[in-house]
Amino acid sequence: MQKKLVPQEKWEKGWVNHTGHFIAKPSIDKLLKKYLPVNSDYNFIELGSSPGNNLVYFAKTFHYNVTGLDYAGVDVTRNYLCKHNVISVLVDEDMFEWKSENKYDVVFSTGVVEHFDPIDTVFDIHKNACKQGGYIIICIPNIRYVNKWVADLFNPGLSAEHNLKMMKPEILRGQFDNQYEILYCDYYKTSLLDLEPNYDFLGKRTFLKKVHKFLQQISAALKIDNIPNRFFSPNIVIVARKTTQITL
Repeated sequence: MQKKLVPQEKWEKGWVNHTGHFIAKPSIDKLLKKYLPVNSDYNFIELGSSPGNNLVYFAKTFHYNVTGLDYAGVDVTRNYLCKHNVISVLVDEDMFEWKSENKYDVVFSTGVVEHFDPIDTVFDIHKNACKQGGYIIICIPNIRYVNKWVADLFNPGLSAEHNLKMMKPEILRGQFDNQYEILYCDYYKTSLLDLEPNYDFLGKRTFLKKVHKFLQQISAALKIDNIPNRFFSPNIVIVARKTTQITL
């Protein structure tokens, strides 16, 4: 039986409070630009798309025809897309009940898979939505080792809402059989705190944010801001391409 670690009501409440005044780049922006083509003919779907910032990003950066699927915060997403003049198809539905005959060139999710246990069905939904030759990109937070200590200190209860045992690159890699070419599967970035707008450990602690921003700037200047490691990296990412080739 699929267990949801975060109830729908909490997502609804969270997205209603979302201000939506920015176009945020995903924290894996550079990785996406490395592997994904710009193509106005590509059809894109994000699973768990609220509040819509990623839909805006992919529409404007890669010129994709974007679709968003979520069962919470859809009105917030719709308003956000309208504000930024992005046309999108929005599907207001639980992804476990979603049935679609459409296949997509790019299937994307961030901060979704780790909220379920077991995870196999969630990966299957990604795979079933991807067309032959298409890309699947899944980004999850890394709340283990030092990051778990930080999360428990600054945001008690956060780790309980996540499936910590699946936060390993080898778990993500193992979900893709020999019909997929793994373009990237590893930890991403160096810093132990991910201060992207949708995933903020520090909340209103402005002094700590300033300290962290300063450390980020220093690490970027020293070119040590992307040293993938299990202890401090904020994200784990897989980029896979669905191929017809069978690897023996």
